[in-house]
Amino acid sequence: MAKPRPQFDYAKCGRCGRCARFCPVESITLSREIGGKLFPEQSGRACLGCGLCAKQCPEGAIAMAETAAY
Repeated sequence: MAKPRPQFDYAKCGRCGRCARFCPVESITLSREIGGKLFPEQSGRACLGCGLCAKQCPEGAIAMAETAAY
């Protein structure tokens, strides 16, 4: 069964960290390094697919997309 997971648009991301702070299961971390700057990424913890990260993103840099269950 598919469930939504966050897909990050790093061109829009302001690196504020709101997505990581609002994730109820701490599945997002600011650990993806691009050009010497840290951006959010899905960590090893299972995402609930709740969409709080996308709703809290002030830049609209997160879209929830369905992926295979894991």
